[in-house]
Amino acid sequence: MKEELSVEERLAECELRAEEYLTGWKRAKADLENVRKDEERMRNEFARFAAAPVVRDLLPVIDTFRIALAHLPENVKQEQWAVGLTLLDRQLEEALRAQGVERMETVGKPLDPEYAEAVGSEKGDPNEPGVVLREAQTGYLLHGKVLRPAKVIVSE
Repeated sequence: MKEELSVEERLAECELRAEEYLTGWKRAKADLENVRKDEERMRNEFARFAAAPVVRDLLPVIDTFRIALAHLPENVKQEQWAVGLTLLDRQLEEALRAQGVERMETVGKPLDPEYAEAVGSEKGDPNEPGVVLREAQTGYLLHGKVLRPAKVIVSE
């Protein structure tokens, strides 16, 4: 036959269980808080990069617009419509910047495959092979992450 536990023994057993339950509750509460923080971080990350597909689709249009601007004849660059196109280009740049988009600066720097893709090479300074000489296509970052790598010509 099982012996009856004394009041002190039962109290000690109850205190032990209460401590176990409290520890488990604290762990579950901390886990829930971590899940909430992770979810908030993922939501913020999603919001920061939600515009990426739209911006990526607009980049070829912006490229074409900038090529057209670069090929304006000198005799028309001071006409109002041409000045207006230049202002429009600045507004596009500011709108992109407001969304966290910025142009990459690659010219004069060593080729970094994370940010640029070499699409050709030319004779350059023999002491600096692999340095970007010019861009065939501008690369862009979105909040510091590569949105579109630059396509560049490097020195041989």
